[in-house]
Amino acid sequence: MLSALRAALTDPASFFPREAEEPSLRGPVVVVAAVALVGLASSIPVFSAILGTVPSEAQPFVFVGLAVGAVTGLVGPFVVWLVYALLFYGLSALFNASGEFRDLFTLVGWGFAPRVVASLVSAVVLFLLVPESGFSDPTGAQQFARDVATSTLGLVGRGVGLLMTLWSAWVWTHAVAAARDVSKREAAISVGIVVGVGFLLGLASTYAV
Repeated sequence: MLSALRAALTDPASFFPREAEEPSLRGPVVVVAAVALVGLASSIPVFSAILGTVPSEAQPFVFVGLAVGAVTGLVGPFVVWLVYALLFYGLSALFNASGEFRDLFTLVGWGFAPRVVASLVSAVVLFLLVPESGFSDPTGAQQFARDVATSTLGLVGRGVGLLMTLWSAWVWTHAVAAARDVSKREAAISVGIVVGVGFLLGLASTYAV
């Protein structure tokens, strides 16, 4: 597993043509599950701060809401995996691609590994920025969101996230090329459109606070 992950991240040009011959879901599922678990861990400081600001009688309701959010956070990366694979499949079809969706879906899962690093950095940023006393009112929560978006730590976190996204895009390019039998250029176009739109949407949501 670890040797396969290392090959996927550092030598995708050699790894994916071999892996495409007999792709296995086990490794990609572990990778995406790790992204989900680390992402959940990164939200714990914020969850704790929110719980500390509400009256004790309202905490059970808030806890239920946070639990639903946690479950959504765990399922989210798997949904994103499916959506990305569908988009890569559809865009690569413009280049007369071949290959089964199942194989593409499997190989795309390896490309989420850099997001584990991004989630770890995000967890550190949130832990350092969240107020120890929690949020005294909604204004405090809004200020925290602005701090995450504009502070030096927040900028570092976003910078690392961008680098990891580019790393994922590089891995996905080789995955799409191998699974769909298209050129690296055609695969890069397919991946670049999806990743570029996703980045712009994320940037817009960040500065909407």
